[in-house]
Amino acid sequence: MALPLNKRYEIVFLHEHEADPKWGYEKIASHIHCSQSCKTTKAQDERIVKLAMKKHDITAAEIQQKLDKQGVEISKTTIRRRLGESGGKFIKEISKPLLSEGHMVKRLQWAKKHKKFDWKRVIFTDENTFQLFQSNRKIWQFAGRRKVFCMVKHPQKVHVWGCFSAQGFGKLICFEQNLNAIFMCNIYEKGLLPSACEFFGEDSINWILQEDNDPKHRSKSYRKCLATSKN
Repeated sequence: MALPLNKRYEIVFLHEHEADPKWGYEKIASHIHCSQSCKTTKAQDERIVKLAMKKHDITAAEIQQKLDKQGVEISKTTIRRRLGESGGKFIKEISKPLLSEGHMVKRLQWAKKHKKFDWKRVIFTDENTFQLFQSNRKIWQFAGRRKVFCMVKHPQKVHVWGCFSAQGFGKLICFEQNLNAIFMCNIYEKGLLPSACEFFGEDSINWILQEDNDPKHRSKSYRKCLATSKN
């Protein structure tokens, strides 16, 4: 978008005239408030943001190509700046395990059932698997409209077990082997019980262990081992 004539005269005066302060172009642009907004119209800015929100993994270069086909010439730098000014962040996409309709219903039922439960004596535990070589793809994210990329839950692989309660974070245990019921008991002896002692005292058994529905947590050998360890 072309600058108004009065803005052009003001730039010339501030930069070149004998009586002017000899400012640089960056300071002049900031002073007259035209450094970035003068390059695009409001309608073009809205179009840029709409394109970024519509497609999951669109880039500034792809937005530039789409606008160029419509006869609008805007640089990739300006496009990135407009998206940033609109609250967009170019970050790694959010990975989320796939959930079935049944999973969603059960999770909601469980949350409603335990809405008024006292969680201060509860220790939460979980295991997770982290990728050694993650995708570095980045996408534009906007507040209130988060884009989520669905993926398999357990890729290649470094395993971590951890726990926490209302009193704080417990120990972290890192391991490489596949997790089964027996090895889970070993982890609990090294991680869960020392953490419970830190949270509730050395001799306290007045605490509740909250786990997910992993089959390992429901096996007879695991339950027997856990009961023995806690007592």
